[in-house]
Amino acid sequence: MQYWKVQWIHNFVDEPYLIYGELNATMEEIRKIEVFRNGQLGYASIDGLEYLTFSSECNWPTKVEIEADPQFVVEVISEEEFENIWNQAIIKTKSY
Repeated sequence: MQYWKVQWIHNFVDEPYLIYGELNATMEEIRKIEVFRNGQLGYASIDGLEYLTFSSECNWPTKVEIEADPQFVVEVISEEEFENIWNQAIIKTKSY
């Protein structure tokens, strides 16, 4: 598995500014977390678990392809970092 944190540099109020992805060898999205400026965390998984976001229907592009657009910055992160943000998203939504 690969774990990415993608910063999306924009001024859209209703769009996430951080997107975390757990990707398999073919760049298929297994799980995703979206972080919004108002503090909300959305998540989705390939097995149907969803809150405020949906699983991608297409595989993710490569890091080079994403970073070809200057509004995106990709960072490869650890599984531990991904699991921490995933667990925060799940716990946070249980309080709503």
